Amino acid sequence: MSITAHPVVRPGVMRALWSLARPRQWIKNLLVMMPVLFSGRWKHWDDLLTVGIATTLFCVAASLCYVINDLHDIENDRRHPDKRLKRPLAAGHLTVPQAVGLGLVLLSVLIAASAWQWRVTAGLGAYLVLSLAYSRWLKRVAVVDLFALSSGFVLRTWVGSAALGLTLSAWMGISVLSLALFLCSLKRLRELRRYGSLAREVLSGYSDALLVRYAELSAASALTCYALYILTQRPALAVSFPFALFGLFRYWQLVEIQEQGESPGDALLSDPVQAAVAVGWLISCLWAGR
Repeated sequence: MSITAHPVVRPGVMRALWSLARPRQWIKNLLVMMPVLFSGRWKHWDDLLTVGIATTLFCVAASLCYVINDLHDIENDRRHPDKRLKRPLAAGHLTVPQAVGLGLVLLSVLIAASAWQWRVTAGLGAYLVLSLAYSRWLKRVAVVDLFALSSGFVLRTWVGSAALGLTLSAWMGISVLSLALFLCSLKRLRELRRYGSLAREVLSGYSDALLVRYAELSAASALTCYALYILTQRPALAVSFPFALFGLFRYWQLVEIQEQGESPGDALLSDPVQAAVAVGWLISCLWAGR
């Protein structure tokens, strides 16, 4: 009996380029819009347009960082049990020149927009430098990697404030940093439990118990600082606090019981309860700024 070999069906180049840009991760960039939401300036179309442009540029910058990261880590990704199948370069769906071409296009967009607002440009530049440093060095150093990743979340919020000419509240900045540390700690915890310390070099510097303690400390800090921001800056936002508290509880439950958590964005998009909580939080914030 003869066996017919079926050729491997590869996605089209455009689809692979789209995957390389990781649009599912753009949900993180909604943090750029937080200042317009909390300040109540979402009622003004010009402010919405301004923060919308800033968010779009951050999506471009983030995708550029993903391209650079995948180019740098192509060999490591080919040895990873999941990334070798999901990352377009590691899976062989794209060539290096094609990925470089996408990176140049994204870089050109950022250069063309650099004259729009110098503070936004400075924030995007800081994010690019931080991301490159993370890809080359910082991601290999335990604890440093958590703070490097989390600082990118703070920069997103700062860029949103800068685009509107606002000053980012210290309590809000610390709250965002703490929330990001909570998410990053649980991301590392999920990776450690699923793959062990061999899947990522930095995981050898962590233990299960240590990451749980980091997550607990970060969650407490995030909630405390968010409460202080509400009390000192926007008391009307108190209606949003129960949603924030429930969201942390639900996310941790997804990590512990349903074994999710490697991607906060995916957890939000795939879990209807978490999505409903996010919508409830958004509506409460809009109501507070009415």
